[in-house]
Amino acid sequence: MDRPSESAPASCEPASKRSDDSGLDRIVDRGDAVIIAFVTRWCRACKIQTRCLAELGLRAGYGHGADLCCVDVAADPLAAQRWRVAAVPTLVVCLHGREVARQVGLRSLAECRCFLARAFACALPARNASVCGSSRITSR
Repeated sequence: MDRPSESAPASCEPASKRSDDSGLDRIVDRGDAVIIAFVTRWCRACKIQTRCLAELGLRAGYGHGADLCCVDVAADPLAAQRWRVAAVPTLVVCLHGREVARQVGLRSLAECRCFLARAFACALPARNASVCGSSRITSR
């Protein structure tokens, strides 16, 4: 299992300070591609997962054409409830304002890379039918 380097920063900025200010909804609605990481500060697996995202070049506000934002579910339980997050870490990929993929639990660097590639490939299903057919992507 490939692991992120210990020096990779866990760069994940909070999407909003409070659920009711709809900061997360604004980010999702305005962005072409948004990756939401639902985490908690005390969760070791969450820290490892955010390091994986950083190693893939994904950082808050920048990264391979996608914005990355984090939601601390302990600090913002209403956002976790609205997005139906039952466990952390959870990654949600949104394209053009709607959820297209979800991954729950800690994954290796290679698994994260593959998940994101499949999520973005499935946005164009006619061109990428073979990639999507073998994925474990859950759509809303």
